[in-house]
Amino acid sequence: MISMLPESHELHIPTHESDYTDWKLDQPPVKIAEYANFLADVVTRLITDADAEVGRWKEFLEKSSQLPPADRARVYDALEAVIATEAGNGQLQ
Repeated sequence: MISMLPESHELHIPTHESDYTDWKLDQPPVKIAEYANFLADVVTRLITDADAEVGRWKEFLEKSSQLPPADRARVYDALEAVIATEAGNGQLQ
């Protein structure tokens, strides 16, 4: 699922269709709002899946810099909550 997160320079906004040629896209492009909602859902799932597993958080944080600011903030808030919980349980050293 982590592979669904965006990479640097991966987003492409197509140009307007040509008026003088007959080619068109086979399928309509994904709307920006739909893509943002999709990313938010992926982030929610990855936060849930990461739980308190350090390896998953490490990989997730490495990819989080390309997320929209609101999703990136949710990742950091969730990690802070996990750290606080684990520290309260005496499991952090």
